[in-house]
Amino acid sequence: MSTKHPADHAGPILGPVLRMLTNSEDPGGAVYGMLTCGAVMAAESRHAEAIWRSVLGICVIVVMYWTAHSYAAGISRRLRDQVALSFESFRRDLRREIGVVQGAFSPILTVSVAGLVGATPRIALDLGLWVVALSLVAYEVVAGLAIGLRRWSLLGQAAIGAAMALGIVAVKALLG
Repeated sequence: MSTKHPADHAGPILGPVLRMLTNSEDPGGAVYGMLTCGAVMAAESRHAEAIWRSVLGICVIVVMYWTAHSYAAGISRRLRDQVALSFESFRRDLRREIGVVQGAFSPILTVSVAGLVGATPRIALDLGLWVVALSLVAYEVVAGLAIGLRRWSLLGQAAIGAAMALGIVAVKALLG
C-alpha cells in the first residue's frame, strides 16, 4: 500500500521544498523528531562539556523516542486489528515512523559541524536550537503556502510554528 507524500499536491516549487523538509510519508513524525531534538538540546546546552557526548546523547534519545513512538503506534494498531506483535509488524512500524529520525537530522548535523569548526558545546547547541526554531516556522509557512493560505491565515499558521519554537526556548530558559 503506497501512500502519497503531502508534497505531491504542493505544486512544482513548493512540492520539492516540502518534500525536503519532510522526507517521510508522515510530516508529523519529522516535527516530533525536531521538537524532541530541540528539547534535548535546550536541556543540554547549559551543562554540555563535550560536543561529541551531547551529539551521542541526543542521537540515543531520538532513537529511543522513535522506537517508543513506533511501538506505541503499533500497540494502537494491534489492539484495533486484534493481532499479535511480530518482528515484521514492529519493523513496519519503525519504517512508518522514520520521520522522527529524519526530523532530528538537520539540528544534529548543525551541532556536529559547529563542533568540528571549533564552536564551544554551548554555542553549537544554541545553533542547533536556532535550526529547530527556524525549521518549525518553515514547516508551517511551507505547509500553509502548499495548501493555498495567504496573508493573515499564513501569518497565523507561521505563528503556530513560532509558538512551538518559543516552547523550546522556554525549556532552555527554565533549565539553563
